[in-house]
Amino acid sequence: SALGNPLAAGPAAAGLASLAATYQALRAEVHHAATQAATTLGTASPPSSQDGSQAAGSGGGGGGTGGAGAGGDWDDDTAPLDDRDIAWIRRQADGNVSWPDVDQATIGDCYLLATLQAYSDTEEGRQALRDQVRWEESQNAFVVTFHDGDQEVEITVRDYYTSGNQGAPSIINIYERAYADYLKDHTSNNTLAGGWPGDTMRDITGRDATHVDTRGGEGLLGWAVFWDDDSYTDQEWEQISEASAKGLPVVASTTSSEVARNALADTNRNGRLDPGDSRGDYPVVHDHVYTVVSVDDEYVTLYNPWAHNDATGGGESGGLIRMTREDYERCFPDTHIGEIP
Repeated sequence: SALGNPLAAGPAAAGLASLAATYQALRAEVHHAATQAATTLGTASPPSSQDGSQAAGSGGGGGGTGGAGAGGDWDDDTAPLDDRDIAWIRRQADGNVSWPDVDQATIGDCYLLATLQAYSDTEEGRQALRDQVRWEESQNAFVVTFHDGDQEVEITVRDYYTSGNQGAPSIINIYERAYADYLKDHTSNNTLAGGWPGDTMRDITGRDATHVDTRGGEGLLGWAVFWDDDSYTDQEWEQISEASAKGLPVVASTTSSEVARNALADTNRNGRLDPGDSRGDYPVVHDHVYTVVSVDDEYVTLYNPWAHNDATGGGESGGLIRMTREDYERCFPDTHIGEIP
């Protein structure tokens, strides 16, 4: 036992950290599977999706404008929230039901949707999102609270973007619509297309995010290097792993097109990774942001906000994908860690 034995304390702590990481990974994957199953089975009775089909937590989306730094024009058409939409979202905000995984369409706001997904993967994160949304009867609108420095900013929402998050309108769509107005009125960025996850985490919670990257480190003879060496330091990796194990929101962004080799993807599209899934080579989208679901010493599980991943040889899987640490470091030079108030 580590109790009363200082020599055993280190291994015991490492074991506890490993158990915590495993537990957090299971919680996140169970949430992905549960929300998809509840929606597919119709147990939560969501309203119809934007395209007229039943809401789903996967499929569709995948427009090529999802980059972390991508801008440009996008379809900003909106549709009003009807009574059934409002009732459904109010139940989510009250904590009575959860909401499906994000499913990005043609708006280039992967940085926002991946961040919202990261918060949605734990009950603590979901509650943090709920705490910032309320229904205001006098205005017949939802009110979302963001943070501009020390100031709270309230944005009213009565509609949603039809080219935004897909499926039945949910609390995710409320955030998406509200954040567009927040950016226009309180920042120099007047478009929802293209952004930085760390800024979004701060705007949602009022707390600064932590950013770690693969640029810099030690080169030959210990000299500092300032180019991208496709590697996080052991200290940075521990920081990412511990954040994921604690259930903090973690997202990762790309800058170039890479391929994750022999990665395990949700090929049976049941919202989790299990023995029934297959491995393959999967392109990692350039200028894109993914949600980090779980991390251990050898592998990282991520969720693509497009709600699907495309294999190099053809074929489409669900949004979850697990790759080696080596591939993660090569594909994702930037990792962002948020806080939960």
